[in-house]
Amino acid sequence: MQDDIADGVRWAIAQGIADPQRVCIAGGSYGGYSALMRLVNDPELYKCGINWAGVTDINLLYDGHWRFESDLPEQWKRYGMPELVGDQAADAAQLKASSPILQAARIGKGAAN
Repeated sequence: MQDDIADGVRWAIAQGIADPQRVCIAGGSYGGYSALMRLVNDPELYKCGINWAGVTDINLLYDGHWRFESDLPEQWKRYGMPELVGDQAADAAQLKASSPILQAARIGKGAAN
């Protein structure tokens, strides 16, 4: 799904629908997470990005948030998240690679920037 967003942007640019110098990506919740990961993985496509209430660090879903305890049910964290999001131990490398805050240094490193 993430790659589909970038493919859609490239298509719109190729069709002359989008100006490659003015493409911005924005989203809320999962869309905010997606916007950040597009900035990480395809920084050359976007001139700006907006995250509204999106996940910035996958491990914080397990461990709590910046200033308070996680409000996710313990059963979800124990059984659902390891299957659907990733196991903190077994999938540590993937969780790191897909956490926008841990990949922030890659934003703005595209050929167009």
